[in-house]
Amino acid sequence: NKQKSITELISFDSVWNHLEQFDKIAKDNGSNRAVGTPGGIASKDYIIQTVNKLGLNVVTQDFTNRYEALAWNLLVEIPGKSKEEVLLVGSHYDSVQSGPGINDNATGVAVVLDIIRAIQESKIVPERTLRFAFWDSEETGVEGSPYYYNSLSDDEKDQIAAYLNIDMIASKDGEIYISDTDGSTIDFLINRYKEQGVDEEMLEALKNGYSSIKFAEGSEKLEVLSKEIFVGLGVKVKEDLQFALNSDTAPFLSDIPTMGISVIKIIEEETE
Repeated sequence: NKQKSITELISFDSVWNHLEQFDKIAKDNGSNRAVGTPGGIASKDYIIQTVNKLGLNVVTQDFTNRYEALAWNLLVEIPGKSKEEVLLVGSHYDSVQSGPGINDNATGVAVVLDIIRAIQESKIVPERTLRFAFWDSEETGVEGSPYYYNSLSDDEKDQIAAYLNIDMIASKDGEIYISDTDGSTIDFLINRYKEQGVDEEMLEALKNGYSSIKFAEGSEKLEVLSKEIFVGLGVKVKEDLQFALNSDTAPFLSDIPTMGISVIKIIEEETE
């Protein structure tokens, strides 16, 4: 029998159950799951328990963020046929202080957890070693993933063939956005800001800022591959550059082929 693809093995019910659990964690802990709070710690413990039940170990990496809160990155590895190359997949699990963070980003975490479950239960041996990361302290200014990246030796960085970031993937009626790795959307972004009345000085600063974002060689291939996969699924995607430095793609993108996926619904409202 032909082995099912990973997309066929993902369970909506399983993903939904994780979201309900994160929602309950937030409700039981002051309505949020922010870094260093009881809700954040309970989220960490839930991820560890879930992964342990699948027969895998979790490596924890603790650090103190800029607000003196204790944070934990969580790393899970599934050995592949090749031990020399690692495919890294990550999602941040902390929320903002003002809400439960079920879309941002329990959704990404829930899907990553179910990918791990699908691989383990189906006894899939991947071609490359798969490393799954659950980042903490993203909402305080993207702190968890840079801490991890800076802890790696040059050889360990060289082992990472690509990084995939999954952040906010359940915006109602939203559109799927993938990383714009070649700057092709800069003019579109600047024109949209211009239509919104942004002054010339700020437009120039924004253009210079976007132009300075450089993705590592190989990222454009990931963008093309991502588009091909979504086309094969009959799903339309858009390209996004604004998100590059505002999520956990930030520490990887200049040195490691990187791709980010999010689902965004842009709401424009007039202000007085």
